[in-house]
Amino acid sequence: MSDPNENRPGYKPTKVGWLPEEWKPGRVQDFGRVVTGSTPSTEKPSLYGGDFLFAPPSDLGLRKYVDATQTTLSHDGFEFCRKLTTGSVLFVCIGSTIGKVG
Repeated sequence: MSDPNENRPGYKPTKVGWLPEEWKPGRVQDFGRVVTGSTPSTEKPSLYGGDFLFAPPSDLGLRKYVDATQTTLSHDGFEFCRKLTTGSVLFVCIGSTIGKVG
């Protein structure tokens, strides 16, 4: 059986499948800094309910941009976490929701 992408203009075969010719395959860390998340203790309610967005896996994959989250952090909760700048790409790399992106 022939590959449906075999004669597709503008695409090339790679180890990971067919990609646009201008794309260069690489590792995630080749494209930017990789940071794992950290969750403030849910046993401390004072860390939650503030003005800072907190994006757990449940908030990813729903839409392209994460501009709102179900959970927010207080100033103290935000100080506990690793900070990411606006425009960062978030993706789930462990658990049952692996692959979700925002």
